Amino acid sequence: ELSCKTLEGLDGLRQLIFQVTCNMKDVGSFICSQKLAARLIPRSYLSLQEAVLAEQQKRSQNDDVQYLTDKQIEQIVEQTPGNDIKDYEDLQAAISFLIETGSLLHFPDTSHGLRNLYFLDPVWLSECLQRIFNIKSSKSVAKNGLIKAEDFRMLLVGTGFTEQTEEQYFQFLAKFEIALPVANNSYLLPHLLPAKPALDIHGLCHQSTNTVQRVFKMSFVPVGFWQRFIARMLISLAEMDLQLFENKKNTKTRNKNVTIYSFTGTQRNRCSTFRVKRTHTVYWQEGLFVTFDGGYLSVESSDVNWKKKKSGGIKIICQSEARDFSAMAFITDHVNSLIDQWFPGKKNNCSILYIVLEFILEIIPVLEIIP
Repeated sequence: ELSCKTLEGLDGLRQLIFQVTCNMKDVGSFICSQKLAARLIPRSYLSLQEAVLAEQQKRSQNDDVQYLTDKQIEQIVEQTPGNDIKDYEDLQAAISFLIETGSLLHFPDTSHGLRNLYFLDPVWLSECLQRIFNIKSSKSVAKNGLIKAEDFRMLLVGTGFTEQTEEQYFQFLAKFEIALPVANNSYLLPHLLPAKPALDIHGLCHQSTNTVQRVFKMSFVPVGFWQRFIARMLISLAEMDLQLFENKKNTKTRNKNVTIYSFTGTQRNRCSTFRVKRTHTVYWQEGLFVTFDGGYLSVESSDVNWKKKKSGGIKIICQSEARDFSAMAFITDHVNSLIDQWFPGKKNNCSILYIVLEFILEIIPVLEIIP
């Protein structure tokens, strides 16, 4: 045991780490039996490490940005005395050494050029992120957890991020669910989402015999799922509003026989398309509720006893007086695509117990549900 207060047991922890390290093998070596400890390090790697640390101290004294671009790292390599790093593979191996030893902080994402930035000081980066968490919901700059892009850019002032690197900064915020892009040139700040609905959603619901419920049972809900789901839903709902507006403008020229959406009868030509005119939209930390003419859809966290064990899940309810339940497919597609995109392999390797239960609540017998 190690005491963080008295540091009792620290020597034992050091000895344990040393023993484990001595037995570790270098899996990247051509000689699989070569041990990781006492492995020889090229002198050029150490020289580059010293140059990077010197650059970090220099920037800290000048209150400058604490990140390097890939081009700047190449310049440092060229200016380092005794450099024998000549090709791309040598450079990547040297950079990997700096990352493994903690001299650089790097996120190998492929989007928006985030992989082209190498951070020198994690503390400086955390201070940049702290600006976002300092935003309070009471401020007019962020309403209902949403902030306009132009107001968001004002937070970059003083961080050192420029117009050329602001996209990398926004991508970094999205990577850790600190700020997620949504429609209408705005961002969602999950830490400002209320714990409960701001409105009494039960008062917006009406008793009906035309209701379908689907439950996704999971052994656990992945961290960041709800933030990304709500952001994705806000984008899709805004796009749906735009499509409705465009369809209304083109009503005279559109074929009258075209069905916008349908899950009933034989009208299946566009059954996966969900378009309604929203009347209320409410969202919170773990849920979203949308009402429209003749029905509503609800998505929220579901914590029920499953085989005598508490487990998280997602409960979807769709009500439609017109007996059109395309909203269920609309929500289900978003849930599946979100898990596949951001949590790959979760459904296949059983790290998430992924079971779908579907209930038809008091639906009239003639209704046909298409799987």
